[in-house]
Amino acid sequence: ERASFAEARQLWRDLRRRRIIGLRDYVFGRMLLLTGRFPAYSAWVTSMHDRHWDAVAAVRRRPEYLLHRLNDAPPVVSVLMVVRDQWRTVEAAIRSVLSQKWQDFELIVVDDASRDRSFDVAQRIAATDVRTRVFRRQRPNLAEALAQGLAACRGEFVARMSGDGTSRFHRLYEQVLHLRNHPNCVLVGGACSERDSRHQEVRRYVPPLEEATIRSRLARHTSSAVPWETAMMRREAAESVGGYRAGPGGPDAADLDLFQRLADVADIANLDSVLTWLPAGERTPARGSDHAPH
Repeated sequence: ERASFAEARQLWRDLRRRRIIGLRDYVFGRMLLLTGRFPAYSAWVTSMHDRHWDAVAAVRRRPEYLLHRLNDAPPVVSVLMVVRDQWRTVEAAIRSVLSQKWQDFELIVVDDASRDRSFDVAQRIAATDVRTRVFRRQRPNLAEALAQGLAACRGEFVARMSGDGTSRFHRLYEQVLHLRNHPNCVLVGGACSERDSRHQEVRRYVPPLEEATIRSRLARHTSSAVPWETAMMRREAAESVGGYRAGPGGPDAADLDLFQRLADVADIANLDSVLTWLPAGERTPARGSDHAPH
């Protein structure tokens, strides 16, 4: 995204010469550089990462990740995740973000007063990855947790993430591409796929693709208009309409409320590709109370 193949290759050599990476990482990284040059090889790598979401070890050998280590500039994307009592699923959710094809991001995790080990799990992962920051609240309040997380975001775009789902390998890349190609669009979502314990698809939800239909459903306060688990928005636009409204008298469905206000100021859209995998069956009540399960 940032340089030619020759420039990326030179960067990789410089990293090796400065001893930021070892010989093994250098060889493996040179192989990964080919993903930007040969479409068939890129498709194979994408398929491999989709089957094995925990590709963090491979991602850390990519030049984009090392650029993030060398440059403390604000990332393009901030991923905002609020978790509560989801220790069994939060590690998979976090690692699916850290394994993304698009690597110029930060991950903001807000623990909404969990009574289990969710905070400890998130903290353990954050200690091994500089892109992750974890915050903890003492009293549960989803709207306030989201407002706190949004205030911590530095990216041009903010992507919402569920604590019990996993993001597809290409999710952030596709959404950033759409928002950059459509400068008047402030919000973009996508499809969700529910998977059982054997990772077989049980149900797929594809949201409306026509903007008029999306707006109509938002006007009826329907959370299925833009699935919050797949949403990405422009941070400046979200802040300009007031962000997440917390405190007394605030809305029950914080994401839906924000999406409605974003729809009043600019274009909104949905992608037809599956961006997020969710567990089949009832969602966790703490996170699903303000958004009906798909």
